[in-house]
Amino acid sequence: MKKDINVSLGYVIRTSACLLVFLAVSAYLAHVCSVVADNYLLLAAVSGSKALISWSINLGIAVVLFVLAVGVVAALVRPMWVAMIGYAVGAALYPLIVGSSVITWVTALVFAGALILYLIATSRLFANQIEVSTHPLGEKKMMISLLLAILVSVSVAVGYISDSTARSYVIPPEGKTAISKYMVNTVQSLIDGQKATAKQKEDAIKEAQKAADDTVNKIEEQLKPAQKYVPVMLGAIVFSLAQIVLIFVVIIAALLVPLLFLILKAARFIHTVTEKCQVVRWTLE
Repeated sequence: MKKDINVSLGYVIRTSACLLVFLAVSAYLAHVCSVVADNYLLLAAVSGSKALISWSINLGIAVVLFVLAVGVVAALVRPMWVAMIGYAVGAALYPLIVGSSVITWVTALVFAGALILYLIATSRLFANQIEVSTHPLGEKKMMISLLLAILVSVSVAVGYISDSTARSYVIPPEGKTAISKYMVNTVQSLIDGQKATAKQKEDAIKEAQKAADDTVNKIEEQLKPAQKYVPVMLGAIVFSLAQIVLIFVVIIAALLVPLLFLILKAARFIHTVTEKCQVVRWTLE
């Protein structure tokens, strides 16, 4: 009896550890999303921006850790309703950290539902296995990359909504400045290749600056009637780009899952068991 109690206690401790690690990773992922929500213009930064590189590295680390943590919970935490509760709590951390709103809570609800479907799908694959492996977790990796792309795109949309409401704009001032600067620099490169006096070049650049500002302002005026759809369009663009990038990160993370389980086995955190089952079949013998 004492041995059974110790085994049960050890199982509870290990299960709790898996869930706590998953929640910690979920909180870290939500924090990374909150950074882009608070500074969504990071994604419009020029290539090589230190802030953008730092955020990208943090996102990559968060994605790898999340894939590993989700896989561990799906494979090891039983009964399934305990894993489902863990997934639901982890998803709820997103609106609590990024910012509570209808959009973020709906996103969390979708995220939790998708994780539960992931759990059910992988558990069925595990149940049909003859030899134990982590292959079922890898089969559903595309679902995880899709969910993570949704989180990033919603975070950008939430950031735009919050900032545009606070500063009353359709196109952010930083974006307008960047567009105008690009247009002026294009004109300036053309002027530099021509023979003209310094005064003529200066006048041409001033005219180009005015034309660029007028063009950007005109675009903003045209977008004002459809301003409520701008976050949707922005989120859709980010989702398309994020999905392409994240799928590679998720694939790399999925390759690390078997290694993680080997480490857990070597550390005696998990072990394998052999089960026998009866098979009923038709026969003419």
